[in-house]
Amino acid sequence: MVDVISTIADFIEIVSAITGDQKSDNPKLDRLDDSIVKSLRDMYFMPEGVVFLLEEIAAGRNPNTDDIEKILPRFNDMEWRVGQALHMLEFDRLTGNREISLRRARILSQLRYGKISLRRSIQEFLNHALTVGNQPLQETAEELIQGIVALNEQIEALEEAHNRRARR
Repeated sequence: MVDVISTIADFIEIVSAITGDQKSDNPKLDRLDDSIVKSLRDMYFMPEGVVFLLEEIAAGRNPNTDDIEKILPRFNDMEWRVGQALHMLEFDRLTGNREISLRRARILSQLRYGKISLRRSIQEFLNHALTVGNQPLQETAEELIQGIVALNEQIEALEEAHNRRARR
């Protein structure tokens, strides 16, 4: 369902490769990493947002109207910000910068596609279930939560690999 980086071995290899080549005193590389870190943070699913709604549905509870009216519009309105973050991680854009290896560009681009796919699935599920009034499926909510957890873990690891300041 979610096209995130597929295997644990691939993911460990990716983070190791990125972490291993982050030792630079070049300010240009620091700015590039800062840009990537900002994009990764903008892609991250926060627990108080749609994750909360999905957890309610997965537990067999119907989210209350106040929560829906607060969270769902905010999630939908964040499309532009997420779109900007995703634009920064487009393969063609990344490969235009010689400071980024093709491998790293591919990895970040794969993560980008995972976010796009997952976000669309969540939007479709929540908008349909919570605005049309159909009974949402607990199993689907659980699968979406698993996808969010997997994607967030990958974002956290890649963000840490790129964010030299966070290791201080």
